[in-house]
Amino acid sequence: MNYRIIPVTAFSQNCSLIWCEQTRLAALVDPGGDAEKSNRKLTPAA
Repeated sequence: MNYRIIPVTAFSQNCSLIWCEQTRLAALVDPGGDAEKSNRKLTPAA
């Protein structure tokens, strides 16, 4: 498992991106009220 903390919103709230390199599945945790904007920054696995 891997994770990355991503500051979101004008208040730089912490959003967490957690993913598995083997399965290439991911979860976006606590996107700060703008999940659509955060999802657009993610690139699907090729």
